[in-house]
Amino acid sequence: MIFSLKYTTINIFLLCAIFCVVSGESPAYATDPAPSPAELYKIGRAYYLGVGVNRDPSKAVDYWRQAAAQNYPPAETDLGSAYLYGVGVATDPAQAIALFNKAAAQNYPPAENSLGIAFQTGNGVAADPVQAVQWYRKAAAQGLPIAQYNLANVTQMGLGTPADAPTAANWYQKAADQGLPQAMNRLGVLYERGLGVPQDLPKAVGLISKAAQAGEAAAERNLGLLYLAGEGVKADNLRAAAWFTRAASQGDIVGTYALGSLYLYGSGVPQNQATAVSLFTRAANAGYAPAQNNLGVLYSRGIGVAQNDAMAANLFAAAAKSGNAAGEENLARAYQSGTGVAKNLEQAKFWFGKAAAQGDQSALQALHTMGG
Repeated sequence: MIFSLKYTTINIFLLCAIFCVVSGESPAYATDPAPSPAELYKIGRAYYLGVGVNRDPSKAVDYWRQAAAQNYPPAETDLGSAYLYGVGVATDPAQAIALFNKAAAQNYPPAENSLGIAFQTGNGVAADPVQAVQWYRKAAAQGLPIAQYNLANVTQMGLGTPADAPTAANWYQKAADQGLPQAMNRLGVLYERGLGVPQDLPKAVGLISKAAQAGEAAAERNLGLLYLAGEGVKADNLRAAAWFTRAASQGDIVGTYALGSLYLYGSGVPQNQATAVSLFTRAANAGYAPAQNNLGVLYSRGIGVAQNDAMAANLFAAAAKSGNAAGEENLARAYQSGTGVAKNLEQAKFWFGKAAAQGDQSALQALHTMGG
């Protein structure tokens, strides 16, 4: 009887399996539960980051879309970012903003922060600094560090809200307390300059150092500047060069320019004028006016590069158009002498006047000499 019972039981399962296949149904014991929105979102993140799978943003978008269809705020926000920047899907700013709004309606701080960025930059919506501040404030009040940082930034600059250094410092502090390197760096700069907080160089150095150690490029550059100037630390050009090198490797333009200056004079690094030219060129191509002017000087004198007056004049013009006083004066002298450009005394007077208005005494003297 025991063997008969076993045989009967097995046949019942076989009949069930046959019936289920014929009818198109699955037996209850073989059914897998559908992935939850959170699971779909995590799979999408894995494809976006390439964690455990080959990176594939388009697959990430597919999973996020499934999760977003179930009103899952993290997926709506990341999918919105994909549409906004065209990652894994065709760019569609309107769809991005709609998704951000859906997630923000559920009080999801990252979506609120994304809307703040959109309104600040005018990406996907008409630029509206006041609305940007409102969205940043919503997300910041819920403790999102990057929103606290963004709110501090616009408050410091007076964008969409009155400029208020103490309030900006307070928001930077909140974000820094949560370990955000950008906020540590900005707060350190405020302590270094005594803006919104009492000036405190040791505190400034501590905050900027912590951010630099975390790999924040702007902090690496700022720490290099502190070592170069001996401000709050003992002057040390070797350490300055090391920090500028780290900042430049991350594309920090001011750090790149500063490192070029050290190579030009052999300060903290072996002198190498060709390397200085290369670094100045990188910074100049990124639109950094001091680099454009100094690179122009090197071309005008043939230092580290073949002498080229026309190239020098073009670089002086680029710097001058950005409001760089040294570039304005050098462009004026080029027009005055006809070096690299056609001689034009009216243009020379104009650019000497621009430089003089910024307090450039040699430009003011030149302007008086010309009768300006």
